[in-house]
Amino acid sequence: MQVLPETSTGFPQDDPYRAAFELSGVGMVLVDPVTWRIALANDAIAGLIGYRAGDILGRSGYDVVHPDDREASRTGLDALVRGDVGPYAVERRFLHRDGHVVWLRLHISLSRDAQGRPRHVIMAGEDVSERRAVEQALREGEARLRLLTDAMPALIARIGPDLRYQFVNAAYRDWFGLEPDHVLGRSMPKVLGREAYEVIAPRVAAALAGERVSFEAEMPYPCGPRVVRADYLPSRGPDGRVNGIYTLAFDITPLARSRQEVVAIYRGYFDNTAESLFSFAITPDGGFAFEELNPAHQRSTGLRIAEIRGKRLEEVLPGPIAAEVSANYRRCLEAGHPISYEETLELPAGKRCWDTVLVPVREGDGPFTRIIGSSRDITERRQAEAALARETAERQQAETALRQSQKMEALGRLTGGVAHDFNNLLTIIQGNLEVATRRLGPEQGELAEEIEAAAAAAQRAAALTQRLLAFSRRQALAPAATDLNALLAGTEDLLRQALGEGIKVERRPAPDLWLTWCDAHQMESAILNLGINARDAMPDGGRLMLETANVTLAPGECGSCPDARPGDYVRLSVADNGCGMGRDVLEQAFDPFFTTKPLGQGTGLGLSQVYGFAKQSGGFAQIQSAPGRGTIVSIFLPRHAGTVACIPAPEDPLPAEQPGRARILVVEDEALVRLLVVKELRAAGHTVLEAADGEVALDMLQQGPAPDLLLTDVGLPGINGRQLAEAARERHPDLRVLFMTGYAHAAALAGDALGMGTDLLPKPFSVQVLKARVNRLLPVGVE
Repeated sequence: MQVLPETSTGFPQDDPYRAAFELSGVGMVLVDPVTWRIALANDAIAGLIGYRAGDILGRSGYDVVHPDDREASRTGLDALVRGDVGPYAVERRFLHRDGHVVWLRLHISLSRDAQGRPRHVIMAGEDVSERRAVEQALREGEARLRLLTDAMPALIARIGPDLRYQFVNAAYRDWFGLEPDHVLGRSMPKVLGREAYEVIAPRVAAALAGERVSFEAEMPYPCGPRVVRADYLPSRGPDGRVNGIYTLAFDITPLARSRQEVVAIYRGYFDNTAESLFSFAITPDGGFAFEELNPAHQRSTGLRIAEIRGKRLEEVLPGPIAAEVSANYRRCLEAGHPISYEETLELPAGKRCWDTVLVPVREGDGPFTRIIGSSRDITERRQAEAALARETAERQQAETALRQSQKMEALGRLTGGVAHDFNNLLTIIQGNLEVATRRLGPEQGELAEEIEAAAAAAQRAAALTQRLLAFSRRQALAPAATDLNALLAGTEDLLRQALGEGIKVERRPAPDLWLTWCDAHQMESAILNLGINARDAMPDGGRLMLETANVTLAPGECGSCPDARPGDYVRLSVADNGCGMGRDVLEQAFDPFFTTKPLGQGTGLGLSQVYGFAKQSGGFAQIQSAPGRGTIVSIFLPRHAGTVACIPAPEDPLPAEQPGRARILVVEDEALVRLLVVKELRAAGHTVLEAADGEVALDMLQQGPAPDLLLTDVGLPGINGRQLAEAARERHPDLRVLFMTGYAHAAALAGDALGMGTDLLPKPFSVQVLKARVNRLLPVGVE
């Protein structure tokens, strides 16, 4: 037998197939099935791993296989030689001559001799490194690509080790007529059909064993045969074990039929899916031109592809929107892989918010030629989130306002209680000082001066307690219908004198100002307090603006003020252009005793008195201020629908005729106050009975003769003063009653509640005022 000389490929020189083998663009190699040495190879296959054919002839085929793939390769080839499997395709890693890894896709078959013995293992290979790199990039972007799976014309699924579907895309509906939710949890044989599953069962097993499997096959699906190109990728858990597989199957049946059918199928999906899909061509100068918009995208944006196909973005969309969209598309091209982002665009269909995914597409190894993508309208979701955020902010604002209201209420109770007790003490101090002054002789002038100084200090203390009562809303008020414009006009001169020439006072009265119901004297005091505060904030002079206005607050317009209620108000605003207040000071401005003035120059009760007066009058107060921008204090008082009342002149403290001696029952739980009152009334010639509480007094009224006057404290333990008076008048209807109080216990003892034969004596009071009130209530000539 003549041995002909061989070429570098291993073919005899005159072999008729030599040229075809050598010149074939498809890499081919023949391997001895016994020794696994390379018997024949062409330059196409050798060149894929950096060699010429002659360099690898005679070498073991495993030498160029990646060490990690050698065992799997040997297992597969042994099974082929034994006849356990037929021709198959597989992808393996090979070592390039320069050391880097090359992925090759091998179509492997076995040739036999005339006796049926294995002769050669035939492999045809192609370089799939680029595709594998793309697959790697796709895996890394799996989270972003999740939104695109439903838009892809391919079966995409994740299958667990028990062969049950854990995830499928919308293509299962198109291929099998099954809703994706109905596929989940079902097994592959039941979904694909037993016959189709038998075709892929070995590939599924290989993938579950950890092998990447790619194949093409005709699948006898229940819905009809399809030629598919599929990839099965093992999924691994943190421990490295395979916990399922990913499957990707493309229907390539149209390649065996006609390209037109491919277009028709894709067009059907493109036109009918609910997902917004689009495609933009990349122009030669790097711009973007409309290529395709599916009907869903046209409906959601208001654009019509028939009118804009081929036009550039900037020709269709407004400049700022076109620039924003183009910037995102360029970012996708620069990344070189899919990206996802949110965008808000004002399009013909309206302003909408989108969750968009972009994918750059290239032709072969060339540059990117188009951008394809999908968008999901998330406007309603974002609106709901924004509404939730607003609701949360409003709730937090309301909670802050409630805490402030609770703090002010607690402070009001505390200061009111302190003022009440202090008024009792001041009544004792002032009364005894007055008695002491009366009893001093002329020779004790120096002592009289000292007592006079003590009395003046007691009066200042009484004024301080009055401010505390104002803050705690427990001061006795004499409200009447009041025209604030007229009251401001009458107060202006007094205000100018108090502020000095450096402060310019201006008034801005509102026309047709509503009336309000308030104590005019306390309102004047509040205005004066605010003016003095403003003066102190403008040491170098400035401007003070007094402005009135009619204000109606709707239910949703009460803002952050916890005291505000919907309704009609008359607003008085006192504004200065002084130094203003920071946020930390502003939050404490209404607190009693809080002041920013140096020690000894302020009580910290000015604004708290204004706050308490406004609240007690049924309204509220607000402060607006910022450092360097001045301060505006606004008092809101309820609108009054009646007419302006005439403010009565102060009554003469003594009646025209003095009453005679009377029988008086004094009820006071504070022993020293009771002692002072009883002693002075007896000194005035009256018969005085005394009781420390309401129960004792009630027994005295029921057992003895009726007194001419009941002089009782309001805040008694047990039965209070009002209850005692009501019980006494059931037995003695004509009984006259004089209430003493450290503060006005609610409105029950003010205004209309004080009828004929009843009066109110606020503490602290002087002995002279005590006697005057008693004489005013007693009938003339009583004995």
